[in-house]
Amino acid sequence: MGSLYLERLARKFGDDPVNDPAKYSNLGLWVLLGVVLGGRLLYAAVHPDEFTNDPEGNPRSGIGVIGQVLSVWNGGLVFYGGFILACLIGMWKLGAYKLRRWHAADIVMIAGFLGLGIGRIGCLLVGDDHGRPCAESLPFPIALRVPSPLHPKSLFDREYEGSVIYATQIWMMVNALALAGLGRWILGRKHFAGQVTFTISAIYAVTRGFIEYFRGDDAARGYTDVEMWGSTVRLYTSVKIGLVMLPLSLVMLWVLKRKDKTGSGASPQSVT
Repeated sequence: MGSLYLERLARKFGDDPVNDPAKYSNLGLWVLLGVVLGGRLLYAAVHPDEFTNDPEGNPRSGIGVIGQVLSVWNGGLVFYGGFILACLIGMWKLGAYKLRRWHAADIVMIAGFLGLGIGRIGCLLVGDDHGRPCAESLPFPIALRVPSPLHPKSLFDREYEGSVIYATQIWMMVNALALAGLGRWILGRKHFAGQVTFTISAIYAVTRGFIEYFRGDDAARGYTDVEMWGSTVRLYTSVKIGLVMLPLSLVMLWVLKRKDKTGSGASPQSVT
């Protein structure tokens, strides 16, 4: 769905409505490769024991570790890893397709978050990225009741079977779709190339960090406990990356805005 929408956006907002849809379609395949590979690599970095040792605890050989990393159907992916590598690969391929860097990034970002929002439905169906227990009086979709009995392969924690928990998978789905919608709204009104990209990344750093503290799958996420102001604060992997992403995005918005004061970086169709 994200790929199809990417072609549609390229046809309307690209510099060349005839040839750009095919270019963006090819670019989307490279971005998808970065999403899967980058997401898997960061997951492996957060959960090294799953890859260095087999289920019996015996160490794997180097080839065995590589094979396990490439077996993306075993284990999981981490969004920020996929996001970062997809950006790097996408930027690398932009030169080959002769697309304007930040304007192309704006278009791809919208389609990518549409795909992310749809993908989060899968997280809900299998019980991945679930929330922590909460008051039973909270309504759906703020909260949901964990199925009982659970399917043997469900990713909901067994201790939460039949309990009411925060519906964080739905929150992340709505978050991604809302950001895709916001990006599409900005795209036709932006004043400089990159405005969509870094507005979305700045907001996502905040909203994703907020949602992290309602999740109940700490064992599945990397985190560091930090002593701050006399209390212990748990910094999850996504929160730590967001703490870098937010100021970086704000700085890039400022830099790109100053660099393109005339609005010439926006798409020709959106400049009046």
